[in-house]
Amino acid sequence: MELSEVWLQYVNDHLDPALAKKPPLEFTAWQTIERFFEIHPMLTARWDALAGTPFNAEFDEVADMALVQVAATDSFASWDNLVVGAWRVISDRLMYCEIVLGVTAAREPKGVMARLPQGLERNRQTKALLLKYLLGHGRTIDRRVLPIEHKRSPQAFPATQTLRKQ
Repeated sequence: MELSEVWLQYVNDHLDPALAKKPPLEFTAWQTIERFFEIHPMLTARWDALAGTPFNAEFDEVADMALVQVAATDSFASWDNLVVGAWRVISDRLMYCEIVLGVTAAREPKGVMARLPQGLERNRQTKALLLKYLLGHGRTIDRRVLPIEHKRSPQAFPATQTLRKQ
């Protein structure tokens, strides 16, 4: 299965079949960004380490597998053992998707960015959107879109250090 299709499998695994025939839920760019903000507390707890670690594409595969694990287990629990390099990749992908969605929303405020079938609980809708974007277009980050890197932390963290929720 392609990484860009993991979200579809996740949706199919958790869909209430009784509601599957109803029209899909449509998410605008702003609604999608709003859902992504539900993920931010996991990143906020690790902000100093993320800011003190430069992006390194060598951790793309680890980040991909962490997202696939979320789809397989319906849980972020395995992320407690992620190295800071993978957290940084996930953080940058999320930031990139939010910027692109924000620009899109400014151009087309009512444009539909994603459709999900009815029958998913809210937290599963959020996970499905996260998987759709971070394993889809978010994998091809244009680094020029992201803010310029500044050292925000006096302490540098090795990219291979495991981070636990503070």
